[in-house]
Amino acid sequence: MEPNQVQDTPETSQAVDPKVQEEFDILVINGMNIIHSEKAVKGIVGKIKGSANKVQATAEVTVDIITRLVDSALSSNVDISKDALVHGANFLMGEIITLAEKAGIEPFSEEEKAQVFQAAVSMYLDKAVKQGKITQEELAQLSEEAKQTEKGREMAVQIESRQRPQGQPQEQQQGILAQGGM
Repeated sequence: MEPNQVQDTPETSQAVDPKVQEEFDILVINGMNIIHSEKAVKGIVGKIKGSANKVQATAEVTVDIITRLVDSALSSNVDISKDALVHGANFLMGEIITLAEKAGIEPFSEEEKAQVFQAAVSMYLDKAVKQGKITQEELAQLSEEAKQTEKGREMAVQIESRQRPQGQPQEQQQGILAQGGM
């Protein structure tokens, strides 16, 4: 990936703050170095292949890597913006999925990719609350802010459609990653 180049999604096709772009670039480069190290490739593929639930395993791997990157940044007194973190984590999750698929794991559907993203966000935030990195109030505020975004509304529709009793018509699901996330 070239410096100052962001994956072209609806959110990033607009002008990007150079500071956020730099944070994104650093996060992705460091994440790619972790993901593609020989030891990590074996561990990532082994965990996903050995799991009965590839969605859950992929979310766990993503959270582990993102947590390492964020902790490393914080120990160096570097703060990562929410935008850089979300887009960088999404990009790295896509890289993990690609790596798994190249290793012979059945390709992920768009719905499964959306499920990985949802599970990873949930795990990451739950872990942050348990570790005291954010409070329950901050979590509630983040949730409300997310509901106001286009992707947040799409996710809410998708979750609602999954909670309908079987047999009722479901709206066409547009996975949150289906629109250019990966």
